[in-house]
Amino acid sequence: MKKQLIVFVLILGVLALFQQSCRVKQPVSNSVKDPSSFSLAFYNLENLFDTIDDPAINDEEFLPGSKKEWNSERYNHKLNRLAQVIDSLQPGSNGILGVCEFENESVLSDLNKRLNGAYQIYTVPSPDARGIDVGLLLKGNVEHLELIHKSYVFIDEPDMRTRNLQISRVNWNGNMLLVAVCHMPSRRGGQEASAGKRIQVAQQVRGALDSLLKVYPQAYSVVMGDMNDEPSDSSMQVLKASSIQPMLNLMDGIHAAKEGSYLYKGKWDCLDQILIGSAMNKLGSWTPLVYKRDWMLEQEGKYAGSPWRTFAGNKYLGGYSDHLPVIVTWKP
Repeated sequence: MKKQLIVFVLILGVLALFQQSCRVKQPVSNSVKDPSSFSLAFYNLENLFDTIDDPAINDEEFLPGSKKEWNSERYNHKLNRLAQVIDSLQPGSNGILGVCEFENESVLSDLNKRLNGAYQIYTVPSPDARGIDVGLLLKGNVEHLELIHKSYVFIDEPDMRTRNLQISRVNWNGNMLLVAVCHMPSRRGGQEASAGKRIQVAQQVRGALDSLLKVYPQAYSVVMGDMNDEPSDSSMQVLKASSIQPMLNLMDGIHAAKEGSYLYKGKWDCLDQILIGSAMNKLGSWTPLVYKRDWMLEQEGKYAGSPWRTFAGNKYLGGYSDHLPVIVTWKP
């Protein structure tokens, strides 16, 4: 009897350890799936490249044998990391997720496999020299109706190639949404020196949405993306201004609180933003958040508290992304 009791206790101990191990390995999720839930989110994936050479783009930095020593192991690790964030970020049944800074549709498909195929993927190749694109991922009761895309034109640099504008016309809960996903030109060369290009992009996004709103006057507009500008900058004011459907920048309060999605020289910048047409307020309340969890951040050293990125220069850190995702949760 004593021997049987010892065996029983040992079995209970092994089961407890097994359950604890399973809890550690599972992605962190912050709520149960709610069939009536809905959210808008955006995430810069920080150079999600596969390991295959594409001669049409400059992807040499992320190939086996490069200074970054990019390989299948690191690629799969990156996919698992990003899937953990997205699963935790948007656990509800219905949602729209904009993404940027990925190489092609194939890498999004690999990412979606790690999310149990929860999303439908919509993206088109951009003319960007590095080949990085923008895309839209939909899940649940969000129905995709039409994909519109165009290249930006810069007056001062007509040959400049950058990410394109992608607008999806979708149906959510009987409401038509025009969702524009942007990755605006970087601040390379200085914020002020490069501001004109972001203003030109904002003008073209605004013009494209206004044209569509004339065709679909019942639609609501949404703009999400890595703007490489703050909510108070001129480009964002251009995006908000419309005689047809003015927009609300849901990140205004976050910016005013000196919070943000990207840490630069010890200061949080609110570069990743979500804007909605002011008319969407009648659909319910919209609560914005920069999604930040301890496990997504550097824990030690000089950069403790900053987003845990994949690389610092060519040094491999094995993290998630140099940006934090942003999300807006809807309540009726």
